[in-house]
Amino acid sequence: MHHVIQWSGGIGSWAATELVHRNHPDDPITLLFADTKIEDSDLYRFNADASARLGIPITRVCDGQTPFELFVQRRYLGNARIAPCSQVLKQRPCRRWLTEHADPADTVLYVGLEPDEQRRAPAITAGWHPWRVEYPLMQHSDLTKDDLLAWCRNGRHRLQVGSPTTARDRAG
Repeated sequence: MHHVIQWSGGIGSWAATELVHRNHPDDPITLLFADTKIEDSDLYRFNADASARLGIPITRVCDGQTPFELFVQRRYLGNARIAPCSQVLKQRPCRRWLTEHADPADTVLYVGLEPDEQRRAPAITAGWHPWRVEYPLMQHSDLTKDDLLAWCRNGRHRLQVGSPTTARDRAG
């Protein structure tokens, strides 16, 4: 099975990758990063550090234009209500890569949505059809962003890999 992580460079995609890698250590894993060419330099630093720590290279896809260039091309005033940047600069390059490199029959796509983001999952799952989409962090309903950050910083976590329960759930 080929495991493709939608890598944002955020703590959710990092933690999802950790879980997938621990559950499937011998399977191929791809960190698929859609670069908008205007990310903060610290995101690129984190990407490099995380890739080295995980031992998995980042596969970068890029449309070639920045959001500002897209705004000019489309004669569009950027705002938070309509997201042509997400579609053009992230979803299309990722879908192009998936179509060329990842057979839906033997590929699982992972998104690092946190437990409080469950409302977003149905649309994301529908949008990535025909690939199967999983959300590893949602199996851990009491997980917080602080838990994820602590895990990333010090390498310790309270999750039982391969199980949707946490150590605290079993103890209580």
